[in-house]
Amino acid sequence: MRFLKFFFLIICIGGLIEKTYAYNAAGVLGQPDFTSNTPGTAPNKLYWPQWLASENDGLWVVDSQNSRILFFNASNGITSNQDAVTVIGQPNMFTSSSVVEFNGSNFGYPQQLFMDGPDNPVFLADWSGSRVLMYQYADFINGRSAIHVFGQPNFTTATGDTAQNKLKNPRGVLYDRDTQRLYVADTLNSRILVFDLSSGITDGMNAAYVLGQMNFSSNTPGLSQNKLRTVSGLSLDSSRGLLFVADLNNHRVLAFDVSSGISNGMNAEYVFGQPDFTTSSISQPLNRMREPRNVKYMPSHDVLLVADSLNNRLLGYNLFSGITSGMSPSFVIGQTTFSSNTAATSQSGLNAPRGLAFDEANNRLFVTEMNNHRVVWFDLPYISAPSMNAAYLDEPFSLPLLPPSRIQGAPTSSLLSGSLPSGITLSSSSLSGSPTQLGDYTFTLRGGDDLGSAGVIPTAPKAISLKVAKRPTSSSVPIGLTTLTQSLTLSPSHDVIFTASNTLPLQIVVAPGSSLNFSILATSTPTSTRVNLPAPISASFLNVSLTLPSSTTLFASSSWDGIFTLPTPVSTSSISTSSVISQIIEIGSPIFHLSSNKAARIFFETSDRPGYLDEAGNIVPILTLCAADTQAAADALPEGGDCFIPVGSGLAIWTKHFSKFLFYSSGQTVMVPAALTPPVSTTQPQPLSSQPSSPASTTAATPTSASSSPNNPPQGASYRFTKPLSLGSRGEEVRQLQLRLIQEGLLASNLATGYFGKLTRAAVQKYQLNYKIVKDATDPGFGRVGPKTRGLLNEQGRGR
Repeated sequence: MRFLKFFFLIICIGGLIEKTYAYNAAGVLGQPDFTSNTPGTAPNKLYWPQWLASENDGLWVVDSQNSRILFFNASNGITSNQDAVTVIGQPNMFTSSSVVEFNGSNFGYPQQLFMDGPDNPVFLADWSGSRVLMYQYADFINGRSAIHVFGQPNFTTATGDTAQNKLKNPRGVLYDRDTQRLYVADTLNSRILVFDLSSGITDGMNAAYVLGQMNFSSNTPGLSQNKLRTVSGLSLDSSRGLLFVADLNNHRVLAFDVSSGISNGMNAEYVFGQPDFTTSSISQPLNRMREPRNVKYMPSHDVLLVADSLNNRLLGYNLFSGITSGMSPSFVIGQTTFSSNTAATSQSGLNAPRGLAFDEANNRLFVTEMNNHRVVWFDLPYISAPSMNAAYLDEPFSLPLLPPSRIQGAPTSSLLSGSLPSGITLSSSSLSGSPTQLGDYTFTLRGGDDLGSAGVIPTAPKAISLKVAKRPTSSSVPIGLTTLTQSLTLSPSHDVIFTASNTLPLQIVVAPGSSLNFSILATSTPTSTRVNLPAPISASFLNVSLTLPSSTTLFASSSWDGIFTLPTPVSTSSISTSSVISQIIEIGSPIFHLSSNKAARIFFETSDRPGYLDEAGNIVPILTLCAADTQAAADALPEGGDCFIPVGSGLAIWTKHFSKFLFYSSGQTVMVPAALTPPVSTTQPQPLSSQPSSPASTTAATPTSASSSPNNPPQGASYRFTKPLSLGSRGEEVRQLQLRLIQEGLLASNLATGYFGKLTRAAVQKYQLNYKIVKDATDPGFGRVGPKTRGLLNEQGRGR
C-alpha cells in the first residue's frame, strides 16, 4: 500500500512538472553540421563572426577575425553549409589579410553592419580604424569604396580619441532614415554619439549629441540612469521612439526615449536585465544578463531580442504586454530554461551569440555565434491563414492558423481584438465551427509556440476577415441535356449546373436568389480557380439584364465553389450616404471576388448614375464612358475595368469585375462627366463622401497633382495604406496602390481601376523584386501587399 501511495505521488508530481523543449535551429552556415565548430577561411567557413544583416535576397555576415564580409545568396532559398558568393574586404575567399594602411576601400576587424534597403546608405563600424564608414548601397554590394567617414578626418587616419568628432573602437551603428540621425556605439569611450545628417555630411564631422557622458570630452564609465560602460549593439523602435543600447559591462540593456528630442547625458527611460539603474549583478535569475552584445527590435512582432552572450542564450521581451524596468523576459532560445546558461555546439544550443538579424518575409531569425564560428537560423512561428476568408451560414468551417512545421512545442492562439462570428471558436491552432449569423467579421489574432519552461515564442499579430453568407439552396437542373430547351425560367433559390456540353446560347429568366453552378467546369490551382464558359449566357430580371459572351473565363480565389449569382436585388437600407440609391443589384458572388477576361454587359432601365460597392462598403462611381456599346470596344477595357453608356431609356454597364452594382441620384456633385465624352485616361473612380462635395472635386486629378482633402482623397504618393491587398481586392486603397505603381513605371497609366487583378499583381511583384521585399516567386507574400510591402509604400510616401 505504501508503495502504491508513493507511486501515485510520483505520478501527481510528474504531472505538475512543466514540459521542456529544445528549440532547434533550422540551418547552419560556416560549419558542415551542428556539431562542428572549427574556424576557417573559405567560402563556407567563418572565424569569429560578429554581426550580420538580412536582405531579402540573402544574408551579409561580418566575419570579423577574417577581416571580411561575406554574402550568402538566398534568392532560391538558403541551405546549410552553402558557400558565400561575394566577399568584401579581401581579394578572394581564402585570404584574411589585416589592414596595413587604412583607406576607403578596407577595414580592420569589422563590427556592426547596418543595411536598410537599396534606397538608404550602408554603415559599417570599423573597430580597428576607430571609425564608421558610409557607403552608397550599390557601391557597398559591389565592393567599391566608402563615400564618407565618421570618427576620423579622412580615410587614411585611424587613431582613437575622445572628442566631438572622434571615436575609439566603435562596435554598434544604426541609421534612422526618418530623422536622419546616425547613432554610433563608441565602445571604449562608453558613450553613444549621435550625428545629425539632415543638413549634409562631411568627413570627420562633429556629433550633435552624446549619450552615456555629460559632454564630448569625458569617457568615464559608470553605473547609473545616464551612464554606460563599454557599449555594444544598437536597435530602434521607431513607433515608440526608443533607442535600445546593449550596455555590455553593466550587464544590461538601456532604452532611451529619443522621440521628443535628445540632450547630452539624458537619462534612460527603461532598463532590461537588471532590477534598477544602479545594479549590475550577473547572478542567474531569469531577468539578469551577462555581457549582452546585441539587441534587435522586431517591429512586426513588437518584441525585443537580446543576445545575452556569456549566458549563451537569446532573451525575448514581449513589449506588446507593456514595458517596465527590470521586466522579465518572455522566452529564451539556446537554453531549455531561464536558469541554465550552458555553452553548447548543437542544433539547439548556443555559444557566445553576437549578431541578430530578422528576415520578416520568411519569419526567420539569424544568429552569429562567435565561439562556434557559425551562423544558425531559426524558423519562427507565424499565422499562415489568409487575410480574407469566407464561410457559409450553418455549414462546417475550419481554418488552420499555424503551420505545424513551425511549431516545436505546443501551438497557442489568442484573440487580440474584434469578435468571432457566433458558432465559430478559436482553438490553439485553428478556427472552426458552423457560423450561425450572417455578416462581415474582422478580428486580430496572435499565435505562438509554447516551449514550456522556455516560454512562448509569439507570432506577429494578423488581422483576419471572415464573411459569412448564405449558400443558395436549390434543386440543381443540368444544362446541356436534349430534354431541355435553350430558354429557362428559374424559380426562387434554384441554381443551374452549367456543363461543357452546353454549347448553344442559354436564355434565363431569373428569380431572386437564382444562380449558375459552374463547379463542373472549374479548374483550380493552389491560388486560384477559373471557369471557361463554352457558350454565351443571357439572364434577365425585371429591369435588369446580364450577358456573358462565349469564351468568357471567370477568375476567383482557390476557395471559390463555382456558384455565380444571377442579378439579385439587395436592400438599399444598409448603405449610409447622402446620395439617394434607387437600387442595388448583386451579380457574381456575395463572398468571392470574381473577374473576367471578357467584358460582361449589364443593362438597367434607369436614368440614375452608375457605381458599385467596394470591399469597405464605399460607393465607387463608374466614370468612364464606353467608346461604343459593343463587345469589341468593351473587351479593350483594362483588367478589372468598367465603363457605362446611355442606351435608349437606360444605361449599359460593361464590366470585367462582378460586385454589387448600384444606381444613385442626389443634389451633390459627383465625379461623373457633365458631357458624355470619353474622359482622359487619368480620370479614376473616387469613393463618395457622406458629406456633399464641392464643385471643384468634379475635376479629375492626375496622380502627381492631386491634393489631400476630405472630398479629394490623397493620391498615390502621399496616401497611407492600412490593409492587406491581394488578387480580387477592390476599392480606393487598391486604386491608390495602382497610382503608386503607375508612378513607379510598373503599371500602365490607364489601369488605376480600383480592382486588384492579374496586371496589378504582376506590377506588385515587380515592385517587391525591385526593392528586395521578397526573395523570389516562392515567397508566400509574392504579389500581395502585406506588412512589409505596405510599410515601404508608406515610408516612400512620407518622403515624396
